[in-house]
Amino acid sequence: FAAVGGDPASHMALGYRHVHGTSVPKNCNAAVEYYTTPAEEVVRAVQSFRGAGAVEKHPLTPSVHKPAYTPEHDEDVVDYYQYSAARGEPSAQVALGQMYHHGARGIARDVGEAFKWYS
Repeated sequence: FAAVGGDPASHMALGYRHVHGTSVPKNCNAAVEYYTTPAEEVVRAVQSFRGAGAVEKHPLTPSVHKPAYTPEHDEDVVDYYQYSAARGEPSAQVALGQMYHHGARGIARDVGEAFKWYS
């Protein structure tokens, strides 16, 4: 009854039950329906957050507000992190370390360089 009333945790629980077939027939379509409502609430909450901004590593929602991806954007991001990291900004050092660790944003994977920024 809680899910019918709109309780997000209940929607998640029912979605989980349908994905795994726990006390209900296994049904991925039903699971998606139950997961959609709380997911949309989270997206709205993140989009309305006015703080430091949120990062979507794998965008799951379409957005008309995002500009088209360009490689030049990666260069700008890397330049910003390199500048900030060199000035001692801890969050930029960690971000740069992650980029080197995973080989992201056009940077070749280099665990030695990643270690330098993690340290």
